[in-house]
Amino acid sequence: MCKYLLGLLVTGAASGQVLPDDETVLPDKNNTYAWENQEPIQGRNTPLDLNTADEQDLEQLPGINANMADAILWYRRTYGDFCTLYELAYIPELPADVLHRILPFVTVDHHRDPGWPTLAHRGRWSITSRYQQKFVRPQVSEPYEGNDLRMWSRIEYTSMDRLRVALTMDKDPGESLLRTHRPTVDYTSAFVYKTSTGGVVRQWIVGDYQLSFGQGLTLWTAFSAPSEARLPKTARHIQAHTGSDENRFLRGAAATVSFGPWQVTPFFSLKMNDAHLTSDHTFSRFVDGGYHRTASELADRKTVRVTLAGANVAHVFRWGEWGIVSMREGYDRWWIPPVDKGVPTSPSVKYTQATGTYCTVRFRHGDLYGEQSFTPHRGSALLAGFALRSEAFTLDGVFRQINSTYRNRYSDIIRTSDSDGACRAALFRLRFMDAHRVSTSFLSEWMQHTGLTGNSTAPYGEYNWGIREELGFWSGNLYTSAYGTMNTESGEHRIRIRLHATTQVTPRWRYQARLEVTDPGQQAGYLVYHDWRYQAGNLTVYGRITWFHTHDYAHRIYAFENDVGNTWSVPFFYGEGAKVYIGIQRKWRCFQLWFKYGHMLQTTESVALNRVTDEGKIQLRLLWPRR
Repeated sequence: MCKYLLGLLVTGAASGQVLPDDETVLPDKNNTYAWENQEPIQGRNTPLDLNTADEQDLEQLPGINANMADAILWYRRTYGDFCTLYELAYIPELPADVLHRILPFVTVDHHRDPGWPTLAHRGRWSITSRYQQKFVRPQVSEPYEGNDLRMWSRIEYTSMDRLRVALTMDKDPGESLLRTHRPTVDYTSAFVYKTSTGGVVRQWIVGDYQLSFGQGLTLWTAFSAPSEARLPKTARHIQAHTGSDENRFLRGAAATVSFGPWQVTPFFSLKMNDAHLTSDHTFSRFVDGGYHRTASELADRKTVRVTLAGANVAHVFRWGEWGIVSMREGYDRWWIPPVDKGVPTSPSVKYTQATGTYCTVRFRHGDLYGEQSFTPHRGSALLAGFALRSEAFTLDGVFRQINSTYRNRYSDIIRTSDSDGACRAALFRLRFMDAHRVSTSFLSEWMQHTGLTGNSTAPYGEYNWGIREELGFWSGNLYTSAYGTMNTESGEHRIRIRLHATTQVTPRWRYQARLEVTDPGQQAGYLVYHDWRYQAGNLTVYGRITWFHTHDYAHRIYAFENDVGNTWSVPFFYGEGAKVYIGIQRKWRCFQLWFKYGHMLQTTESVALNRVTDEGKIQLRLLWPRR
């Protein structure tokens, strides 16, 4: 199996070339290429079981929003498992035609725990290969070892949404495909993941996996949107690692054991992490980029052995969940953080640990949630919030406080927020909705950065605000939004205004357009794009043309893009220029093909030197047995 995947990757020649250093501005390659997401509901091998689906699964169904998903989960918690799909008609928050829209994608399974012989015979194999080629190679200071191809391959077996086995190999642009001392690709990942709805062991995984507990304050390695975007979160506890991040995952084993309302999830991980060494026995920081293209990047590759162990104990009751999670992470070298103004930013350690407790209480029209976390050296963090929902409005409020000695690299609240740790913040979001498909949202956040002990970071305040108006009409929707942020210390005020329209012109043609303006005034920037999609049966053709003009990198603008397969990316634009891309998707019964080509026209010469101007992406997927 490994030889087969390696053969797929060897399709591209592996010769040393000089490549553009376009990823330097965003070290996390997940922001520049794509996130490998779970397969959407419409592309699943089997329908979604309403008796086991969680909130994230339900929101992927066509026409199901967050309020409807909460109503379905509340009904299931109150009255037990669904006996038939027609019970959806008794949920008042759901429209009358909801069953007609989601019927092809859902089911109610009363025999949800098939045995191993059934899983072995009713599964499906898939082989997926993706290639990305960059065509422009300006000179850089340090040559790359490999060529400019990105190659990714996965072979996977799935059965009845209960068993999943996968092996993945990945080579980034600039990395050498085969080295004499290590005849394999740069990154290899594998896992075996099994779930069950009955019995003592509800789920277990061996290999590469992700963990998520509570609201992410103590331990959350899985991908999530920025912390303010979605609270309260829905923790899945254990997930298979399907992303392209080569460092932020766990490698070992984990399981969830159920004893009535109590669930215990022990976990263990042992793997090598990229880190910057300062001596034979010390390192200064972890390197999360995942690139191993140059001699300096290869020197940081898998230099520190990281061992992590812990457990989560949760009590699931009718109206919510309470739990406690504890973990300890050890290193085979001393972690000596860098010095700022002659003072270390944090003490030298050979291990870290964190313990937290969380609670979520769900009501008929809202939620209350909170989490408290502690680390050594009196580090503490607190998060508390509420969510109120009705047919006319939704109101969310979140408060978080993190002191200067709290250090936890697995905290999702710190990772996805703009604060460097020590802060106090409060956020409120209000949304009105009416029967005419008109919604208005208001957002207000105040953040007080309290400064870090022992360095030069001074306290300062930050205020963020936002307003969004959305109008739905017979063939699409139109929304306008404005967001701003103000620094109380410098007085700097940043504003972003967006106008976006989407319409279904015909049953086969869809069109959308966007105008976004940043910082109106002397340093104003803008982005305009026109996007279209044509779908006829199993053939889909889509494209976009984008014009942009911004003052500098600090005023960059992000725009979401669909990539090949079930991936997506959020590239950024700065300087002056235009970008055009076109994509094709074709599906057969046992074979799927995606192709995308993008061309960047840049008029700012200094910017063009460090940006990719042309690139092509192609993905092939083979499925068997045929269905």
